[in-house]
Amino acid sequence: MHHLIFIPGKPDLASSLVDVGLANHVDGASFTPADKGPDDQRGCMVSWRGVQPVYDPAEQEWIPAVPWGGYEAKRYWIGIDREKPPEPRDLLRASPIHGAAVRFADGEYWTLPPVQQLPTQIVLDDSGKYVGQIKQEFQHYYVEVMRQIAKIGDDLTGEFLLDDLIAVIQMGLSFNYHLPRELTARLGLLGSDELQEAFFAICGLQRK
Repeated sequence: MHHLIFIPGKPDLASSLVDVGLANHVDGASFTPADKGPDDQRGCMVSWRGVQPVYDPAEQEWIPAVPWGGYEAKRYWIGIDREKPPEPRDLLRASPIHGAAVRFADGEYWTLPPVQQLPTQIVLDDSGKYVGQIKQEFQHYYVEVMRQIAKIGDDLTGEFLLDDLIAVIQMGLSFNYHLPRELTARLGLLGSDELQEAFFAICGLQRK
């Protein structure tokens, strides 16, 4: 079942998600004023098809946002059904990118977009030739993946920095799923072996 998002003190507008760093959650979202949420606060309840925008702590677990990228803690809360936690098919975005299915530490298969399959647009280069260019919204992802590949080296024996590796994989997952960082951790997706498998999948590389 898809999770809920509660945003304290925010109006029922799509910009509420953008303001708290969840711009990739806007597609398919509905917004409902909430008189009560976690910490007994008023705010906005964000829901998706098939999930009622109801605060019910007896049936739900609520996970507070952690500080990240200049955003403060508890800027939103993630609500999941205690009996039916989200699965990949529940969180799939409206227009996912086809790619490599990787089994993560939760035992589920999640699809990551390889850099070779990122959507492109056709542009004219300086010589007047038509060429494919990765769309703007995917360029940061591409650059970060290439940066990590450069660190590894040709023999694929380079050291991964855990934070960098997780950031790239989380970014890849966010193109296909409504999956905040806190929910990634709560669902138990992250394991060292799975992280490396996921990274090699999005790079289109084979492990030796």
